[in-house]
Amino acid sequence: MLPIATNLAEVEGAIGSGNTALVNLLVEKFKDDIASDDQFIADRLDEGIMPDEDEADEEMGEPPSAVSIAELLRCLVMGEKPAGPVPYRYMYGCALRYLALHFGEVLPHDQWNDFSSGAFGTIDKAMGAAGISAKVLSLERLVDRARPIAAIPEYHDGLRVGYLRRLEIDQGLAALAAAKRDRMDEDLAVFVDDIHEWLRACADSKRDLLCFSTH
Repeated sequence: MLPIATNLAEVEGAIGSGNTALVNLLVEKFKDDIASDDQFIADRLDEGIMPDEDEADEEMGEPPSAVSIAELLRCLVMGEKPAGPVPYRYMYGCALRYLALHFGEVLPHDQWNDFSSGAFGTIDKAMGAAGISAKVLSLERLVDRARPIAAIPEYHDGLRVGYLRRLEIDQGLAALAAAKRDRMDEDLAVFVDDIHEWLRACADSKRDLLCFSTH
């Protein structure tokens, strides 16, 4: 789970901006992480993990060569289509993460490392028991919500994305303030406290919250 306080309008404004200086900055700034992502994708293709259906090369009968994350970042910023196939649509989520990291700030999340989707559901149930509406605030909204930006295609496997915009953050803070915390298990309350801190940090800095999860 990677929570980032960022301005979605800035991120969206960068997409299609044609800013070559930004492309060069992003590729250099995150080169090690991008290389790791690219290697992971190459390994998946080598292992025979099928690309997304609409990217499969049926005529050749072989997995397509992966477009690199760096190339995908360049295409997003320049408003261009990739020259080759994007084998897994979650690669767009990877590119979005680097844009969010560039324009934003990673929030404390140490105890969320290696978290399972089942644990997400348990925390959501605890928040529901405390009177917090899932339509206002839930981990499902923070890790598996519709795309935050139209240029990022929808996908269902791989790096998951969720977000709350500024108005939604205020609503989430109000729901947390009214929550009946005595109905919440103490072991789960510490995670809800983290969520509260994320929302407070975003509200104080007038930013949105964008979260990424592999679970």
